[in-house]
Amino acid sequence: MDNNYSYMQEETEIDLVDLMKTLISRWKSILLVGLICLAAGGFSGMLKAAPTEEEAEIDEAAVAAAEAKIRTEDDIKTEYDRLTREYEVNLKLYDHRFEALSEYQDAVDMLVAETENFKDIPETDSEARLSALIRISSLQSAVQNSKALISSIGTTMPVEPDTYDEYLEEQLKANETAEAELEELLKGSNAAGPAFSAKYAVVGLAAGIVIMCMVWSAVYLLDGTVKTQQDISRGFGVSILGSPDKAGFAAANVINFMPEEASSVLITGSASKEEVGRLTEAVRKLAAGNIDIRSAEDLNNNADTAAMLSEVDAVVLVEKIKVSKLKDVAEEIMMIRSAGKKIIGVAV
Repeated sequence: MDNNYSYMQEETEIDLVDLMKTLISRWKSILLVGLICLAAGGFSGMLKAAPTEEEAEIDEAAVAAAEAKIRTEDDIKTEYDRLTREYEVNLKLYDHRFEALSEYQDAVDMLVAETENFKDIPETDSEARLSALIRISSLQSAVQNSKALISSIGTTMPVEPDTYDEYLEEQLKANETAEAELEELLKGSNAAGPAFSAKYAVVGLAAGIVIMCMVWSAVYLLDGTVKTQQDISRGFGVSILGSPDKAGFAAANVINFMPEEASSVLITGSASKEEVGRLTEAVRKLAAGNIDIRSAEDLNNNADTAAMLSEVDAVVLVEKIKVSKLKDVAEEIMMIRSAGKKIIGVAV
């Protein structure tokens, strides 16, 4: 690959597998936010489950009905007087029923007697028979009227109400019961609030997880770090030597890609000092003292390393995935190319 390849705008490609691994590694924060949204959704659903105005009116009606059961002593006394008057009227009607029964019986007896007499009147005595029929008809009407009167009065003896003291005591007990019912109703309406909403809790959990996944995905895409080896090879047109973790393989590629005229090589980069040193030792071992192999700290942040560029023929960069910034790699490559030095490749 041409190491004089000019700097071009970085190109990035989303690695979905790596993105999923990143999200899985953040499962604690995702789950925590999901649970917070679960609780928020569940309790916000309680507000939506609050009683409507219509339901509130129904509750007020129930309270009013319970209050209506509670009576004052004046009300109880008035009710007692009413019952007493009704008893007296019903008692008179009941007594009158016996009078009606007596009149009914008399009318029946007279009707029977008059019917028997009618049988004895000769058919030739039309005037006597007509008078008898008129009396029979009158007695039949009297019997029917007495029967109707008896039916209207009824046959049940009216129940005499309790004395005022006993009646008052019963009503006071009834008042206590009504007051207790009212208190329970008021307590129940105050205590029984809307229940925790499972539906909104599930929606909140799902929304929280989705939001956090989107947040971490945005962080993954926008943090500016090197995600894959291809980010560097396509973005900057340099060779990928391998991974610093496999120093022997990367060192072999350094020797293979090294220009023939190079007598000294600088190994540097934004990876850790240990990773740079491990690759340096592996390259020295393969070079067997024929080439001056040097290592130095980060080129962007170390003036001594920048000054060392003039003393070497080629450079090897060591970067770390998800640690090294693409802009830092771009600055290193631009600095090396501006100094007119060859870039053997990048171990990443």
